[in-house]
Formats: sequence, structure tokens, C-alpha cells
Amino acid sequence: MNMGATFNEAKHLNLKGSSSAAFDKPSDEAASTTMTMSVPPPSNYQLVPSTCDSPSRGHFDEIYLKGVWGKSTRSASDFYSDAAWPTKAMRASSASGPGSNLGYATETSLKIIKDAIAKYHVQSMIDVPCGDVNWVFDSLETDTLPIYLGLDVTSAVIDVNNVRFHHHNNKFFSFWDATECVLPKFKNGTAVELSSFELVHVRDVIQHLTLVQGVKTKEHEHRRGKLVQKQFTT
Repeated sequence: MNMGATFNEAKHLNLKGSSSAAFDKPSDEAASTTMTMSVPPPSNYQLVPSTCDSPSRGHFDEIYLKGVWGKSTRSASDFYSDAAWPTKAMRASSASGPGSNLGYATETSLKIIKDAIAKYHVQSMIDVPCGDVNWVFDSLETDTLPIYLGLDVTSAVIDVNNVRFHHHNNKFFSFWDATECVLPKFKNGTAVELSSFELVHVRDVIQHLTLVQGVKTKEHEHRRGKLVQKQFTT
């Protein structure tokens, strides 16, 4: 059974301002399965596990498609302004809700991530849930991370993200239910050992989960991340 996939393959698989954040060091990581796979460069990263399904698949797609949180799911082209000035209003708004709009809602959150990247020399990051990534790449530090993996339980936004960033070799997106599956590790090229992502960013998700789901998600986060950063709406 194939337990890994290149990030390139993963691309094709089907918050009001926050001033508080928690940086948690995970407990000892559980043993993981290593694997061998011939992968041509430059897309030579493998995710292990490579996929994660969800019993609630489709639930959040309806929320996005109907615009329950403000904006309905947008096309990749909606994130560009075609050199218009002022920038079109739609560019500032997020289908993930007003808490992901550009401006006051996300300025502090982005600064917290930038500070973590600088302080801990972060080279790889999981963003879960990533939503429509309306704001997270609005800095040099986040946009140029060597490895960024966005995970979300909403197929609609993952599909748009994969179209929008298909030409970016450092950004990858995959459907993932963090309440059901441990977060993935990755393997680079011919390396023998699997690597944990250095930063796991979690923002404003706990309110969407039951108590049991919240506990399982926290466990899955800490088994995979070297540094887990949580941000909460204040």
C-alpha cells in the first residue's frame, strides 16, 4: 500500500484581530513509517500519510458555496486586482469569514507568524485550517517559506488554492480532517528519515469542533509539529 505522495501529487488531490497566541512544545513524537519512492526533482517531497478523508466531507463546502461566512467561494482570479487602484474591495474580503479579511482582523496574526519564523528560523510550516489563504502570504517571510502546506476540510477552497498557487514550488494544499488524522510529516528526496514540519499554525478552529474533536485535534497537532502556534480571537 502506497503511504506517501509527492507534494506535486498532493496539489491534485481531491478571524477578527488576534493578539494572543500560544507556542506549545509537543511531547515525544510517535514512531512513524518510513518509505522509499523514486521522485524526480524539483517536486521531490513526499507526505506521510499522503491523504486523510473525513466523515464530514462536504459540510463546510456548503458553507463556503452559500457564503454563510460572508463571501461565497471565489475563483483564483478574484485574488488579483489587474493593477486597478484603489484595489478592488473584494480583494480584502475572505470567504473564510470576516476574521480572515485583510486589515485589522489579520495584521496582528500575521505579525505573530512572522515573529515565530524569525525567532525559530522556521523553514517548513503547516497551516491548518488554511481556508482561502486570503492573508497569510501577505508578507515576504511567509510567502517565501521553503515549504508551506495548507490543510483544510473544505474541498472547495483547496481546489481554488491549488489553482491559484499551482506555479509556486513552495506551496502545497491538501484536503485534511485534523480531527480524524495525525498531521503529515514529509520526506525530501533520498533522505531516509521523515521530517516534522517546524511550525504548525492553528487559528480560530476550536469553536467549530465538539469537545471530543478538539481533544483529538490537539493530540494530532502535537504529535507532528516541533512548534505549535495557536491563535485565538480576542
